Amino acid sequence: MLKSMDSLFHFTKDLDVLFSILTTGFTGSFCKEVFKYGDSEIEQYVPKISFCDITEYTLSEYKNYGNYGIGISKIWAKENKLNPVLYLENHSLISKSFINGFNSSRKAYGFVSSTCLALGQTWRANQNNEKHELSFLNINNEVALDYLDVLQATTNVLNYNQYSLLFIKPYDGKLSRKDESENYCFYDEREWCYVPEMQECFTKYNIDKEQFLKWRGNGTKPLLEDLKLNFKFTDITHLLVKDESDIKVLKNKIDQLDVQIINADNKERLKSIIKIF
Repeated sequence: MLKSMDSLFHFTKDLDVLFSILTTGFTGSFCKEVFKYGDSEIEQYVPKISFCDITEYTLSEYKNYGNYGIGISKIWAKENKLNPVLYLENHSLISKSFINGFNSSRKAYGFVSSTCLALGQTWRANQNNEKHELSFLNINNEVALDYLDVLQATTNVLNYNQYSLLFIKPYDGKLSRKDESENYCFYDEREWCYVPEMQECFTKYNIDKEQFLKWRGNGTKPLLEDLKLNFKFTDITHLLVKDESDIKVLKNKIDQLDVQIINADNKERLKSIIKIF
């Protein structure tokens, strides 16, 4: 049986949202990921746009995320720097390593930042023949610059480690929908995702639990309107709807699109790839 396709799928709960994606592109949101190992549990809040790498035979199994969906080519996904996520099983040794690294990252960053600052001050003090708190180490200009180079390399490693954590998901866990939750195997989704560049993640989209809960609220999951991915109509491979009435509505919406946005041939092509799932 076919295990992978040349398309990725993104699901939503509403036909109007599906049409909005079709005309304005994908919009990101924060996703809460919960990781456990032994008695330890951590949460991280990832700004991203997610897709499933599944087959047409299994599409109907993913209605947890809504009765509507859009398929887009993997060529587009690769061009837009999406990547498959890494799944961690809660009892595995890599989960242990992940949680230890996650919990230690702030302390490691703090040490590197403060040391870089002190070495920079030492270097400037040496330039001016002044004393500095690190003078007892007999750090001269050349040594200070060597240390700064090594610390920059360490920062690069820490940045990579921190950024790669955003592409990790638990193998399984609780999937919450409205007032209910169920045990769910996230691995079955074979998720690909787009996460903004590292610097954006650590500044613009870096939030803690309190900020996440405030952002999330009690209603519909909000979107990050400035986190967007656009595409051409020719990148779309599937338009998935709930029933026959949706097909008619969606075809009418496509017909009403301005010809300056989409030509007649592309309108007909989009209408031909609408199907119930």
